[in-house]
Amino acid sequence: MILLFDILLDMRLVIIALLSCNLSFTTLSVEEQVRTRYEAEDDTFKIQAVDFIFDNIDYNFFSYNDAVINGKKWYELMRLRPLMEHRFLRDSLLRCISSSQPLKIGRDAVELDSAYICENIDMAFKVWREQPWGKNVDFDTFCKYILPYRIADEVPENWRKEYYNKYNPLLDEFRTSAEYDNEDPVEALKFLLGKLPYVYEPIYTSQAFMAFPHIGPEYVQYVTGSCREFSDFVIYVCRALGIPCAFNEAVNMHRGNNGHVWASFWNKNNEEYLISNYPPVLVPNRQDYTLGSSKCKVYRKTYSLNKEIYGRGRRNRRRLLPKFRFPTYEDVTATYTNRFIAELNIPIDSVLGKIKWNEPVYICSPSRDKWIPEDFAFRELSGLNFSNLQTGEVICLCIEKNSEMEPVCNPFYVDVYSHQLHFLNPLERSESVVLKSKYTVTADEQIFRDRMVGGVFEVSDNSDFSYSDTLCVISQAPDRKYTSVCVDDVIVDDYRYVRYRGPDGGFCNVAEVMYYDMQGNLIQPIAIMGTPNHKSTHDYVNVYDGSTLTSFDYPEPYGGWSGIEINKGTRIGKIVYAPRNRDNFVNEGDLYELQYFDAGWKSLGKQVSQSDTLVYADVPDNALLLLRNHSRGVQERVFTYEDDSQLWR
Repeated sequence: MILLFDILLDMRLVIIALLSCNLSFTTLSVEEQVRTRYEAEDDTFKIQAVDFIFDNIDYNFFSYNDAVINGKKWYELMRLRPLMEHRFLRDSLLRCISSSQPLKIGRDAVELDSAYICENIDMAFKVWREQPWGKNVDFDTFCKYILPYRIADEVPENWRKEYYNKYNPLLDEFRTSAEYDNEDPVEALKFLLGKLPYVYEPIYTSQAFMAFPHIGPEYVQYVTGSCREFSDFVIYVCRALGIPCAFNEAVNMHRGNNGHVWASFWNKNNEEYLISNYPPVLVPNRQDYTLGSSKCKVYRKTYSLNKEIYGRGRRNRRRLLPKFRFPTYEDVTATYTNRFIAELNIPIDSVLGKIKWNEPVYICSPSRDKWIPEDFAFRELSGLNFSNLQTGEVICLCIEKNSEMEPVCNPFYVDVYSHQLHFLNPLERSESVVLKSKYTVTADEQIFRDRMVGGVFEVSDNSDFSYSDTLCVISQAPDRKYTSVCVDDVIVDDYRYVRYRGPDGGFCNVAEVMYYDMQGNLIQPIAIMGTPNHKSTHDYVNVYDGSTLTSFDYPEPYGGWSGIEINKGTRIGKIVYAPRNRDNFVNEGDLYELQYFDAGWKSLGKQVSQSDTLVYADVPDNALLLLRNHSRGVQERVFTYEDDSQLWR
């Protein structure tokens, strides 16, 4: 017995000794390893940077799976095959990749080692201290907008050295020439933008490959994808070169069903500039800028935890949607609009049902027939309190139920001037409505329409129109799919040619033109002619192909025209034209359904359109409306009907 006891004791001591030996190599955590290194350097700023990183590392995550990893090839393929249809590429890849595989979540605090973190710290400090504009970047700005090794939820990669070695030489002339203010980070950026590769050849698509995390530093260099990928590329470049920059997002732009992201920067006078799209054009931020026109909230991505928002969630954090549980962003709505309300109280009697004290309520913006959460609050005695909301846009209160947003009130908006709540509660009185479109007129589409003002229809006996007579001039932007113009009794005995000539600055943007004789018959062209667009498929022949989905886009702002040869003696009685468009007008022959919101979406009936307009009678007044096209398309947008027209919300 004694012998057995001694053996067991000896074994225990051996095990303890072995464990002790092992612990001597592993007791230092990643944080301790990093901290020890910089304490040895006795660099106060680097020690503070270590504090900044590890105080917030627990709140930074990334997501991935095989589909995410393999799907990044889409961005490379778009660059290599720029003329291939993006949707075809996407569908081809999706057939090879399982998109149903659940995302895996990685934690920075677990996955990152000391070597990775130290390299990022060293490179960030290197550029901050060596670049001439670094003297005008304070330490707080450095920590927020240069030091972070990630932008959002991308898989961490070693990117700083590669980006520095590739792009820093582009600034050699800027740093050495007396022609430039080399102590201003925005001036450095302006110079850099003109030197970036592919700056004039982006491959843009608003459709992502799939519900993707950020794709990371390797693939954004192909300059393909959406505004998110372009912004990420510019941010990686700038942070690698010591230019502070931030990632901003409006998760759901009103009057459209998509979000938008952009990068922002600051000059030595702390004035903000931004890049909204690609090719990158740097513009000063103004509160009345385009970005300020249509959104509920704007958030700026940060590496650090937002303690104020985090504190608001303490009542029931587990019930919050994941994006609100560990908020690494700040609310910058007021930076991008001159019409917002700082504090908004919504009385509890505005809510249709009972809300529990520990149940999060989300303020949501509309996207088609869905509601997108923008912010949260818990019930208080005074009601529900929100802050920093843009006024004038339709919003709604929702709770999360079965992974969907369930409204608990009717939609409403905050009046721009009075800041009073206006609820869209349908009234018993009704009205008749005339509908021309199912989707908002986007900024670019309105440009297409405006480009027709001043356009001229002409006839001539010469194919070059060296001498011509005017049939009519377009005096206002078209507001429907087809606009008809009656022509005075013009006998074209001496005329063989008729054309549409775009106005100066209009790029001859037109989708379709049809000429009818006095009996209402479509005049068939003998030949089609015009000024060709050799750089695009948007050529002059599209004007007479019978489809409003194709259009003419002359590469120069003036001088473009598209015409036809006709039989002599033809009398033109009517001209019908269609503007370049996104195919959201009402289409003849399509099946539509008008819905209104009253504690949920309710139908006002379906009908097949007999023309490019729809008429619905007995539509409740003061209601939020949605026109669905059951035949084709996915772009549909909520609206109200006011002053005999659709007002997009």
